[in-house]
Amino acid sequence: MERSNPQAFHIEKTEPGKDGSSRVYVKLTYAEPTFKLLWRVAVVVLREKGRPVVDDVIYLKDHDNLDEGRLSEVLAQECKGPRWAGYQD
Repeated sequence: MERSNPQAFHIEKTEPGKDGSSRVYVKLTYAEPTFKLLWRVAVVVLREKGRPVVDDVIYLKDHDNLDEGRLSEVLAQECKGPRWAGYQD
């Protein structure tokens, strides 16, 4: 699916969290000659050992996504512990 493979991004804003994290709001796009997709995510960023790390990605509601979804939830279904289990057919 094209939403898993954005071609471009634009950081729209950053909001500090109360717990020391930040949310970075990003507009993602995918385009072909006949159509263009646009969607937004909020990247949750933490500091770990003095460096910024991505803690989670939240797919924000839009006309295609009726609910917010988290990348961590998707990965939890596909992983066994800290390892990705691969696609199950």
